Amino acid sequence: MKKLFIKIAVVMFVMTTAKADLFQFMSQNENSYLRYWQVMILNINYGYTDGYGRVHINMQRGNYTAILKKNNMRDKNVNLQINNSQNLRIIYVP
Repeated sequence: MKKLFIKIAVVMFVMTTAKADLFQFMSQNENSYLRYWQVMILNINYGYTDGYGRVHINMQRGNYTAILKKNNMRDKNVNLQINNSQNLRIIYVP
């Protein structure tokens, strides 16, 4: 029974990650990655960018405004189009 539960959990994880959009956030002014920024959409935390400014976002298709947050930094708002394409999209943030 435990093995079945683990298999189901693995399959669900793979399925949800497979549909997720992948974004990479870059600073427009400095041409550098926005590393370890919190990504909020509709007041929901979708995680943090990694060391290369990337984050997977798994939600329904549509246009959204994401708020990027980091300690002692001004919040940054960016418009995102979620289309479940699974392709890396680079977003330049002012």
